[in-house]
Amino acid sequence: MILVSVTEAMGWLSDFSAIPAKTLARAADRGTMVHGYCAAYAEGLPLVGVDLPLTGYVSSFKNWFDFAVEEVLLVEGRLEDPTLGFFGHPDLIAKIRGDRFYSVVDIKTPTTLQRVWAGQMAAYRRLAEIRFPGQIDRAFSLRLDGKGGVAKVKEYTDDKRDLAAFLSAVNATRYFRKEG
Repeated sequence: MILVSVTEAMGWLSDFSAIPAKTLARAADRGTMVHGYCAAYAEGLPLVGVDLPLTGYVSSFKNWFDFAVEEVLLVEGRLEDPTLGFFGHPDLIAKIRGDRFYSVVDIKTPTTLQRVWAGQMAAYRRLAEIRFPGQIDRAFSLRLDGKGGVAKVKEYTDDKRDLAAFLSAVNATRYFRKEG
């Protein structure tokens, strides 16, 4: 069985048809660069030469991270579920101050919540629970503020329903793409 990525399974469910191609490309580049800076910071690496338009996002992450994170377990590592046939790269698995167990954190740069994130977070949580059994407690998206303000946390708790929706997307992806 060929594994489907979380991104591939959820990607086609978002309608970006009203957004110009150049705008989408800039947003994708921004997200990639911000994720790179955030991953480096979470791994304790120095941040050098942060692009000026991205400093707000990076500051928003750093402020949240320094305040909230007690310990980092994984940064952007590949996790797989060979039984259900998918894989993904959660942005961060970390222990939040005051929590007993770890949380799966997905970094976001859009300003508005998107429904597909619930399925994505359920998938990442399942992957984390497989890799770190008994150690995962929560899953949430972290929307960074482009002006450097406070990051917004959205916790996802409807795991069974959200995971079922995600798995439907995995099966649809497999059905509609050509394998083999």
